[in-house]
Amino acid sequence: MEIKPHPFKRGDTLDQFDGHLLGGIGGFSSACVSGHALQEPLEVVLVQGSRAGGFHARLGDAHHHLYEGRLTKEKVSFTLEAFHTDKAGDPLFNLSKASQTLKFSVKQNLRNFIWETAQKLNLRGALLYARGVATELHVYGHTDPFHLNDKTKTFDHPTARLKKNVGIEGWGNLSFVDGQSPFVHMHGVYEANGERKGGHFIMDDALSLLSPKR
Repeated sequence: MEIKPHPFKRGDTLDQFDGHLLGGIGGFSSACVSGHALQEPLEVVLVQGSRAGGFHARLGDAHHHLYEGRLTKEKVSFTLEAFHTDKAGDPLFNLSKASQTLKFSVKQNLRNFIWETAQKLNLRGALLYARGVATELHVYGHTDPFHLNDKTKTFDHPTARLKKNVGIEGWGNLSFVDGQSPFVHMHGVYEANGERKGGHFIMDDALSLLSPKR
């Protein structure tokens, strides 16, 4: 399976895209999901599909409420880091059959594991997918489509709030800022006690995603 980066900039829409798309990192300033018109900042948890067959989306708002369904209208806010793929259908299934796909079982800090593995294998970038259980999870949404800082972020700490592990599933990527500094992050769905929410999983030195198990 061949995948090629296809980044979108502020103000872009998916009407400009031809082919099969997979994206899990970015933000929308507005969108219409399953007939619900959302005029607010939204975390892109997942967008997949094509213009011909329709796009499916998972989006999280500032309160981490998860909207999921057919995406019929959208506008990119900060960015949408997406990929053009050469196969239709479920991208996760297609990727699982690709010879260049690497699979790992992780029982430590996920960000550190990804970075250590990238160094060992000399990876300079990767599309990531994770599914499992997190023992510590910090998530944020955002309230402003033009500015992203501590004042415009809304945080949830579900493992601390619920006092239990949380199931997670999501997409992310490994990249290098200015070709030097590694940057690992992920957007996804988290659930426990009947709650199913979405947002940006923070993955830096201070706030980590711990112990996901495939």
